[in-house]
Amino acid sequence: MTLKGRERVRPNRAGPALRFLGGRFLGGVAVLLVVSFVLFALVYAAPGGAEQALAGPYASAEQRQAIREAHRLDDPLAAQYGQYLQSLAALDFGDSFLMREPVTVSVQRAAVVTLPLLLGAWGLALIGGIALGLLAAIRRGGAVDRWVSSTVVIGASTPMFATAILLTWLFGVRLGWFPTVGSGEG
Repeated sequence: MTLKGRERVRPNRAGPALRFLGGRFLGGVAVLLVVSFVLFALVYAAPGGAEQALAGPYASAEQRQAIREAHRLDDPLAAQYGQYLQSLAALDFGDSFLMREPVTVSVQRAAVVTLPLLLGAWGLALIGGIALGLLAAIRRGGAVDRWVSSTVVIGASTPMFATAILLTWLFGVRLGWFPTVGSGEG
């Protein structure tokens, strides 16, 4: 674009936003690394060691040593943490000590039940939120607007576990629409 023979440069408006988002992303990665290292170090320094937790209190010294070797628990903290980060980057979350299977298998089994619930709740919240927002906007300042605003404030300030208990009681116990445990019939 020219202005009396001089070229006018348009400011790049995407630059500051991208820099801000990039900074937030890098800050989030840094926080995750610091928190994961602190938690990793706390587990490393915990009394009794991981081998005792895995083998139990009555395991022999040979059994505990076999666990230490299998899981490389004698390596320095930095080496163990580096291996941990490499495994995470490869999406290898290891084996569940409780379930005795790969963690990804446990997550996949839970996802089959969790994803439909998540999508249903998200869809219900989206449709209900838009509908109630439109209704409150149409009747701005009226009784409907005050009721919707009050309901949103109460819902947002109520702890999630309390809401879950209330909804489980209402829809699972009282109305019998959904099971209170598992994924079977209500």
